[in-house]
Parts: sequence; structure tokens; C-alpha cells
Amino acid sequence: MAFSDNERMIFGKGVGCVVIKDGRVLLGRHNYGRGKGLLIIPGGFINERELPAEAAEREVLEETNVKVKAKEIVSMRFTENDWYLVFRAEYISGKAKVNDSENSEVIWLDVEEALNKKDVPPLSKEAIKSCLKFINSENKYAMSIKEDYDASRELGSYAYYD
Repeated sequence: MAFSDNERMIFGKGVGCVVIKDGRVLLGRHNYGRGKGLLIIPGGFINERELPAEAAEREVLEETNVKVKAKEIVSMRFTENDWYLVFRAEYISGKAKVNDSENSEVIWLDVEEALNKKDVPPLSKEAIKSCLKFINSENKYAMSIKEDYDASRELGSYAYYD
């Protein structure tokens, strides 16, 4: 697609991480944007020349002070404006705490409680559920793709472990 000098293609590449340790999931209460006030999985944008797994590990450390190893992709979203990969991440070390200006709170929350809380948004809940399905599945390679036409969210394709 050709763009004129006055047009600019904006395309975001993002990552998130589901970190589950001892039945609890790592979440941060976001300070800005669409996630303001909500408990979401750690994540963010990929820097130039950075691999998605590296970005996921960096974002978790920056936002939560927790060092992780990104493992498998357990969820993904593609829209006309961006793509977003969610990794299952293995806890390595660190005490969860606010580590930057993006979050007002960083907590380990019981997985079931997180899935039932109103202040955990649908995308984070779906990522957590997908991660749990991956962990408990014998088939580690199959994802199902759902076309999402919910007007309250961006249109696009979402893939989760099913």
C-alpha cells in the first residue's frame, strides 16, 4: 500500500506475559491509557531490533521488578493497526513491586480471583485462561482462532488455546 507524504502508517507491535507462580498470577494496576485503573498482565511495545520474547521479559522486569523467562506463545491478537503476542513466562527471581511509573500497584493474585474480578479486563482474563489451558493440555501446538466482532473492543482476530 502506498502512502502519501501526509499519511503515515501506524502499526504497533506489542507483547504481554502471563506469569503464574504457586497458583497466583502477576498483575499490575495501570496508571494511563485504556488500562488506567485496571489490573492487567505486564507487557508493552517491542523496541526496534528487539525480539518479542526479549521485549516480554524486559517489560515484566521494568513494570514489576520480577525477572522471568518467556516460554511459549499462549495467545495472540491481530488487528488492522497492531499485533500483540502473549507469552507464558516462568518466574526466575525478584519481589513483585512497583518498578516504574506505569503501575500504581503490582500484586500476585490468586488465579481464580483474577478471573472473577471486575477490574481485570477481558484481554488479560482471556490470556490467563489460555495460559492455564496450555499448561494443562497435552496438545501444546493447537490454538483456536476466534473472530471478534464485539463493538466494545477492537475488531480483529484473537487466538487462544482451546
